[in-house]
Amino acid sequence: MSLHDAQRMAKMGDWEWNMLTQKSIWSDNYYKMLGLKPGTVEPSFDIFLSKLHNEDIILIKEYHSKLMLNLKPLFIEIRIIQPDGSIIWVQNAIESFSESGKITKLKGVIIDITERKKFEKEIKAAQQEAEGANLAKSEFLSRMSHELRTPMNSILGFAQLMDMGELKPAHKIGVGHILNSGKHLLGLINEVLDLSRIEAGELSLLFEKVPINKIVSDSMEITQLLADEKKITLVFKASEINNLLVIADTQKLKQVLLNLINNAIKYNHKGGSVRVECSKQFTDSSQQLAEDCTKIIRISVIDTGKGIAANDIQKLFNPFQRIGTDNYEIEGTGLGLAVAKKLMIAMNGTIGVESKVGEGSTFWIELPQAEN
Repeated sequence: MSLHDAQRMAKMGDWEWNMLTQKSIWSDNYYKMLGLKPGTVEPSFDIFLSKLHNEDIILIKEYHSKLMLNLKPLFIEIRIIQPDGSIIWVQNAIESFSESGKITKLKGVIIDITERKKFEKEIKAAQQEAEGANLAKSEFLSRMSHELRTPMNSILGFAQLMDMGELKPAHKIGVGHILNSGKHLLGLINEVLDLSRIEAGELSLLFEKVPINKIVSDSMEITQLLADEKKITLVFKASEINNLLVIADTQKLKQVLLNLINNAIKYNHKGGSVRVECSKQFTDSSQQLAEDCTKIIRISVIDTGKGIAANDIQKLFNPFQRIGTDNYEIEGTGLGLAVAKKLMIAMNGTIGVESKVGEGSTFWIELPQAEN
C-alpha cells in the first residue's frame, strides 16, 4: 500500500446497521472519526447523532427518512464535533439493501473532507473578494468616464468652432489633429463606460422586434464614408431572411453591428470588400422537426482582410486586445469586441468568428427570431 493510499484510508470509516436486529457495526476508523476510542461504546444511531453539529441533526434525520423510501445511494455532507470542540467535515455515503421489498440493512462510508471544505471556503472568499474588487473597478471606471467625457466634449466643441473659422493651412492641420485625437479619446471613454456599466450590472435593455433589413442598412449607411475613404465595397447580400425580425435592443444591436462593420473596413486592404449576409440557424438540442425548433438568425460580416491566426482568435473578445494588426496607425481601443460580446450575451445572443490567414474573416452574431 502506498503512502497516499494509507493516508486516504486513515480518513475513511465504514459502518453497517442491521434493520432486523437493530444492531450496528462500526469500523475502528469510524469510532476515531466520531472522536471515540474503538470498542468503548456500543454502536448506536443515538450516539452518532450526539456527535453531530446541531444544524446537521435535522438534516441526517431527513436523509434517514428518504432512505426508507428510496433504494438509491444517498450522499450527505455533515459536521462531527470532536472531544476538543473542533469540527471535522465528513461526506456520508449511505446505501440501503432490501429483501422481499423491505429494507433490511443500511451500509455507509464516511470520508473526512475537512481539507476540501477549507479549500472551498478559501476559494469562495477569494471569489467574493475578486467580485468586490471588480465591482469597485467598474464603479471607478464609470465615474471617471463621466468626469472625462464632459471636458472632452468641451474640447471637441471648441475645436469644431475653430475649424469653422478662417485658419492658416498649418493651423487647419493642427485643429484637424485635435479633432481626430479628441474623437478617438471620446470613443475610448464611451467604450470604457459601456464596459463598466455592463460589469456593474447597470445596463438597461429595451427588447423589441427589430427589422433586420433596416438595422443592417442603417449601420452600413453610417460606415459608408469610411468604406469610401479606403475604397472598400460594402454589400448587403439580398435574401428573404433580410425581411425577418429578431428580438433585441435596437440601439445595442446597432452598436454591435457598427463595431463589426467598422473593424471589417479598417482591417481590410485597399480595394477590398465587406459583405453582410443573413442565414437561419436551429438549436442542436431539439430532435424535433426544424419547424418546431427555436429559430435563430445569424448576421455575418465577411471581409477580405489579412485574417486572424487560430491562436489569436480566443483573445479577440478580451478587453484591450488588438490582435492581427502590426499597423498601429489604425485607430482602435481593443474594447469594441469585448463590449460587443457582453452586449450579445445580455441580449440572449451569441457572437463568434471564423478566419483564415490571408483570406479574411467572418464575424457573426446570432439572435432569436421574432414572429412577424
